Amino acid sequence: MTRQAPAGFTRVQVAGFSTFISPVLEANPALNADHQQVISTSRCNNIIEQSHRPTRHRERQQQGFKRRKRVQEFLSLHARIENLHHHAWNSVTAMTRKGNQKKAFQTWSAVAAGVG
Repeated sequence: MTRQAPAGFTRVQVAGFSTFISPVLEANPALNADHQQVISTSRCNNIIEQSHRPTRHRERQQQGFKRRKRVQEFLSLHARIENLHHHAWNSVTAMTRKGNQKKAFQTWSAVAAGVG
């Protein structure tokens, strides 16, 4: 017993299942519109901007510097020193980290005393 689809509707056959009656998609032109993806150019360099966030944050903290060049020199030196002493939290025990930090501060004090 096959029922006839009313006007504006069509019969849809689902693979392996029965049929059902659905509205015809051509009846609504908005459903058949050619959609195009628009890429916003204002956020194209967002990845680059995000990579500079820690530097900008540190720059904001260093308000005492009068010259931008001096800030960059400080940040460059600080980044190199920080990378030497930065260890993953899960790979080193707390006692080892404390010992390493103590040695680093002693070394830094010796270097700073020699420079000044």
